[in-house]
Amino acid sequence: MNKVLLSGLIANQSQMQKTGEHRYIKNRIEVSSGNKKTWFDIIAWNETADNLIKLNKGDMVIIEGILNNNPYQDQSGNKIYKTEVVVRNIELIKEIEQPKNEPIINDSDLPF
Repeated sequence: MNKVLLSGLIANQSQMQKTGEHRYIKNRIEVSSGNKKTWFDIIAWNETADNLIKLNKGDMVIIEGILNNNPYQDQSGNKIYKTEVVVRNIELIKEIEQPKNEPIINDSDLPF
């Protein structure tokens, strides 16, 4: 069975891309375990990408997907493997607070 379940923070603001008739987003998720942080490459296709594009950098999510191992050759002819999580489902756990356009008040501005 090939199944991955990760909980973490979206690393970057997502950008929709297209290839032929398909839409996709490549991003990363930061997963913390104690003091250790690990980054995982993720890719979401079509409807799943439509859901991911609505989320913001720093949002906490649960991602369910599968591992995909893509081999390629570097410039020296070495075979390199890139592992990424193909997202099948994404669920928002907690949104980051978006900055509000409120004036900043310094303590020196207060009359007391």
